[in-house]
Amino acid sequence: MHLSEGQIEHLFEFTRKKWVKFEDVRYEIVDHLASGIEEYMAADAELSFEAALKKVYAKFPITGFVHFVAEKNEALRKYWRRKFLTLVLSYFKLPKVILTVAIFLIVMNIHLLIPELDLEYLGIGAAVFCSLTSRLAANKAFRKLEGKYLFIKMFYAYLSGIMVFSIYPFMLLPPDNLLQHETHMTLVHYIPCTIACLFVTFNIIFIIASLSGEFTALLEEEIELKYQHLNISIS
Repeated sequence: MHLSEGQIEHLFEFTRKKWVKFEDVRYEIVDHLASGIEEYMAADAELSFEAALKKVYAKFPITGFVHFVAEKNEALRKYWRRKFLTLVLSYFKLPKVILTVAIFLIVMNIHLLIPELDLEYLGIGAAVFCSLTSRLAANKAFRKLEGKYLFIKMFYAYLSGIMVFSIYPFMLLPPDNLLQHETHMTLVHYIPCTIACLFVTFNIIFIIASLSGEFTALLEEEIELKYQHLNISIS
């Protein structure tokens, strides 16, 4: 049997009372509850909707839907990690790889243009600017929806985490780094400096992706492919 529209709406109200704030998570929980209720009611024709709901909800832990939300949070974090990795890897394929190599070579030879500029400061500055532009360049309408949909909130959370992650390699730089003391370069200097330059390049790639609207397009694609049922309005 299938639940009525009124019963489905009751399930949505039930999840709201259980402090499920995100609409995409609420929809998944309602779908799960509805499937369980339909199975119970199909097996026992005398079982009421409310009684079936209690049976299905009893399968959840004492914390209710908290565990479900936490699992969804972790799943979306991993999902967006893969999405961003795919975006970055696209800059290592033709024709974008030409731009990537050019950026890397400029960063590696920045001492020829600005000899006094420290690679550590350059990298941290690029990481901070990367984080700011990625947040600002995304469509304002999506930021308004951040509190309503977990998949959008996790998208922005991952963007914010990029800055912290991107700064770390610059802490590995030796005091006398490659860009200022190339004539005294050793393998110990070369490896961390090369890694740092790669991360500067990585940050610049993200800045370009932000300003070119790739993040906004990525979210729009997700809504079109996976979240049509939520009727999300971004106008």
